[in-house]
Amino acid sequence: MNGTVMSQKGFTLIEIIAVLIILGVLAAVAVPKYMDFTADARKQALEGALAEGLSTVNIAYAKLMLSNGGTVCDDGPDYCQGQCKQASE
Repeated sequence: MNGTVMSQKGFTLIEIIAVLIILGVLAAVAVPKYMDFTADARKQALEGALAEGLSTVNIAYAKLMLSNGGTVCDDGPDYCQGQCKQASE
């Protein structure tokens, strides 16, 4: 055994611990950033859905105005005694 060099393959414990620490730091930075991205995406999806709903209501109102000759009517007895009002009023 004198004069022979043993060839060992593998990682030392220090190298493994260093890699684990680096991965932990990266995970600590990446996970909150990912959570922010998902929260922002949900907020943007909600704003898009609200805009779509508003657009749908506006289109329905415009169709109602076109079909009634520019007037808005409600046949209920408590609303202008059943008479139509001009949209400009």
